[in-house]
Amino acid sequence: MKNYVSIFAMILCVAFPAHAQTLYHVEIIAFARDSAEADNEENGSKSPKLRYPEKITALQPDGSGASQFQQLPADTLLLNNEAATLKNRRNIRVLTHIGWQQSMEDTAHATSILVSGGKQVDNHHELEGSVTLSIEHFLRADVNLWFNRFAANGTVDAVVLPNIPGTVADGGNPAYVATQTVSLQEQRRLRSGELHYFDHPKFGLLMLVKPVSSTPAP
Repeated sequence: MKNYVSIFAMILCVAFPAHAQTLYHVEIIAFARDSAEADNEENGSKSPKLRYPEKITALQPDGSGASQFQQLPADTLLLNNEAATLKNRRNIRVLTHIGWQQSMEDTAHATSILVSGGKQVDNHHELEGSVTLSIEHFLRADVNLWFNRFAANGTVDAVVLPNIPGTVADGGNPAYVATQTVSLQEQRRLRSGELHYFDHPKFGLLMLVKPVSSTPAP
């Protein structure tokens, strides 16, 4: 009887190969609104709830050979026309435009991507935060970004920013500190292949997620 069970199991392995894991192309463009109207919006916070997810990674540089979470070359990005349009618009400043490939895990096991862009001040940037993509019965995006304004230390009260994972905390008395921070935190279902827009009066985010191919799961 055991021999029949073993033979049946072998047949199943041949007839039903390992579950195919879909690889996705992910691309984001974050931009700031540098206008008097945006600056006058009363949506800054002295104590916003800012934190990085525990399971987070930075994109590997192009050419690192990584199968996932490797930054794609600029000439392979699909939203270059949209980025060019934003750059030509008055009072709009592109903070970052990056793309990568990844497979999707369920929400509880998904890996977040470290996002930063704009001007760098000491160990911090104008744009900081993370983007997490996962799949349940649908594609889901968790956007967790914040936009910082910096000024000379001592001029106004400072906003305490979380340290970027993997960096050393600023020591001593820094010359510049974040004086205003606004956050964009949103969870949304995504339609594959559609361009999605996450809006805030002071900055915004464009996101595209589309399948690339299916590869055998390990």
